[in-house]
Amino acid sequence: TGPTAVSFGDDIAVNSYHADSDTQITANVTIAADAATGSRSVSVTTPDGTYTKSSAFRVYAPSSCGWVTMTVATVSAGPPSIALDSSGNPHIAYVDYTNNKLKYVSYDGAHWSTPEIVYDGTASYPSLAMNGDSPCISYIDGTANTLSYAWKDVTWKQKNMVGINVCSESQPSLALDNAGKPHISFGSIDPYPLKYAYNHGDPATTTDWTIENVGVNARYSSSLALDSANNPHISYARPDDMDHVGYAYKSGAGAWTTIQVNTDRTHITSIALDSGGDPHISYVDITVSGAIKYTSRGVGGVWAAPVAVGSGSHSNYNSPLALDSAGNPRICYSNNYVIKYYAGSVPDTQVVAGGPFGQIISLALNKSTDKPHVAYCESSTLLKYA
Repeated sequence: TGPTAVSFGDDIAVNSYHADSDTQITANVTIAADAATGSRSVSVTTPDGTYTKSSAFRVYAPSSCGWVTMTVATVSAGPPSIALDSSGNPHIAYVDYTNNKLKYVSYDGAHWSTPEIVYDGTASYPSLAMNGDSPCISYIDGTANTLSYAWKDVTWKQKNMVGINVCSESQPSLALDNAGKPHISFGSIDPYPLKYAYNHGDPATTTDWTIENVGVNARYSSSLALDSANNPHISYARPDDMDHVGYAYKSGAGAWTTIQVNTDRTHITSIALDSGGDPHISYVDITVSGAIKYTSRGVGGVWAAPVAVGSGSHSNYNSPLALDSAGNPRICYSNNYVIKYYAGSVPDTQVVAGGPFGQIISLALNKSTDKPHVAYCESSTLLKYA
């Protein structure tokens, strides 16, 4: 017959439990603030005896400073991308590896929507931006390794840019201009030239897209931001220059200018522009045990010496950057399987969530309140939001 007791060990109170089936029990528990972290055995007692499964439950360090985490979807999920709508509500694009689809989900302040299928096929590295309350997504079509763009106009529409090949390790970056037109930076196939695509008409019309060579190579990823005049600014890692941190920009129809920011080595960068249009860049320094670093361009075009804001544990993980209303950096990163949030100074660094998670973290900052929103994948079976 049914269970008569359920135990998760010391400092975990079982408030209630229910046998959903012969193989599943749902339990409501309260974990003490000082409960020991790590794996726990779970024991279930029935009239026939007590049965224990080792390492069936894990306690992580608690989040700090009011962070609340939610499970968005229970699937094997790929790298998520988060953006906020005009009301400050989060929207997330992600790859559902379980069902091999690119999906999109949104939150209305009370409930998460039913996931929508954006693209029914192999996809990778979505980058989400909101055109008001309408989602737009760039991604890699995994079947042909081509750049693709999707947008929602009542229904989802796609533009697969046939012949525009993308390096499978590259992560396209999407930004929308003042008219809601898409701009995308991406690394092409070997020798990995960094390219920039933008639309000046109908996204579904091939001739309304322009593709430019930036003039440098960027294998792993790039990060794109547009200034108030819609000029593009791109940060990237230079594979032909020892993976040094690079920066490229152009004004109007002028030529691209490319700069080596410093000699630190990285794979993934993140860029944001301040109110004056100056770039700020965060990255993981792969030569210093995964140090999370931040730099910015100041008066006279001089780049500040990089500042270490934290230490990471994985060189291929990212460190998404956003600037708050005062122009101060806000950075998410991983440290020993704990997601942390740099809130302006090292003492203010906060714990967002703990647990094994995917390589890509996505950060969005509410421009009115400076409230951070984070999307990530926990373990291999959960899409999470904090």
